[in-house]
Amino acid sequence: RTFDANHLPAEPERARELALRSSPFLAAVRGLGLPERRAGDEGAFVACAYVDGESLLAVLGRCTQLKRPPPLAVALSLALDACAGLTALHRRGLGSAPMLHLAVRPSNLLVGYHGRLQLTDASLAASPEQLLLDAAFSPGLAQFIAPELLPQGDTDAPVGASADLYALAAVLY
Repeated sequence: RTFDANHLPAEPERARELALRSSPFLAAVRGLGLPERRAGDEGAFVACAYVDGESLLAVLGRCTQLKRPPPLAVALSLALDACAGLTALHRRGLGSAPMLHLAVRPSNLLVGYHGRLQLTDASLAASPEQLLLDAAFSPGLAQFIAPELLPQGDTDAPVGASADLYALAAVLY
């Protein structure tokens, strides 16, 4: 299990709802908890299943070092897996609204050594405001943010699944 306290859910209910969504294309949530209270500790943590593999960022970095793009069949398979993961996340549950990822980027797409891609950190960027704050401190995140999430964007535009699809398209590009 890995514990990532860097991307804490703003609302524990969002993390619980994420735990109820299962798909082979989403890193499974194994548990939620509160850290022992120490100076600097805040909020809850999410424990996700270990994915035996590497981030898509690392895979693409290796392709750049080799000066070769990933094989087309592999790239298409990973793209389909990412789409399936977003579909599982966006699907409405019983009485629940679709969840948005809001932080689709190569470092949140894990490629298992078995060849399947899984999304991680799903819906833990709880709001567009949190996403923009994360983008300010995470180099490279801003290039994947949909225009409707940017401060100068159309503030009346609803934020929906299209924001995640925009980010995935930017990753695939």
